Amino acid sequence: MTKKEQAGSKSIAVNIQDARNAWGDDTKKFIGREKSLSNKIKTSDRLFRMGDDLLGNAGADMYGIILEFGYAKYFYGDRRYTPGEISNPYCTMSSLNPDEKTWVPFESSEKVQATKCFACKHNKFGTAENGKGKACTDKRRLVLLVADSLKKQSALDISNVDLSVLEIPPTGIKNWASYLKYMTDGEGLPPYAFVTRFTFDPTSSKEIVQYEAHSIITAPSAVDKIKACLTVAGELACKEYQYSSADAEEEIKDTKPSKKKLAKKKLAKKKAKK
Repeated sequence: MTKKEQAGSKSIAVNIQDARNAWGDDTKKFIGREKSLSNKIKTSDRLFRMGDDLLGNAGADMYGIILEFGYAKYFYGDRRYTPGEISNPYCTMSSLNPDEKTWVPFESSEKVQATKCFACKHNKFGTAENGKGKACTDKRRLVLLVADSLKKQSALDISNVDLSVLEIPPTGIKNWASYLKYMTDGEGLPPYAFVTRFTFDPTSSKEIVQYEAHSIITAPSAVDKIKACLTVAGELACKEYQYSSADAEEEIKDTKPSKKKLAKKKLAKKKAKK
């Protein structure tokens, strides 16, 4: 380390080796964590992507271990998807607790809509601009270890795999709930006991994710490594999400009016003028 100030940090004039000896292995649990928290898996165009890279078989599938999941809500209000522009939600929430009555918006939300999500007027079915859904979008946030190598059951290696986030929109929650029930109630195992293959529903034009139990993890070394990730995974599952411009564009697509809806509105306006 030098005494020069670098981006967002300042070096301290000490015997750094003495400090390293004093703290031992504690540093390891922080290495790469901030980077891993920003790894969001995108599903636009029915392709699994990490950044600009396609995952799995040319983006058509991917293999991962589900470490944890959380509940998330996003209210965009009058903000709409515009290519190339950032349009973040007014109000957001995320939690590990399945009890909706305990959910409260993040205080740092741009415009908090209610003291509790349960009582918010935007949390009622039928308030969405399109369809019968809610104006405040419900999602599930899955925290994963994703790697193509996981499909090789005989060579499970997660030593250099970062945590990733996959957010499931309302249209995909039913599939996720069914798969979770299969793992926990059907097999009597937690989600992270499986290597899961993720694909898209071939019968839908939307980005609806399907799940398939590819293999069950039993190797002691892999079990230990997975358990070591669970605390950080839990923190990420309920962490306030920080958007990039690309994330914002993808997230808000769910609220974009359909072409049919827009056409109907235009026709209604014309008739009203007559």
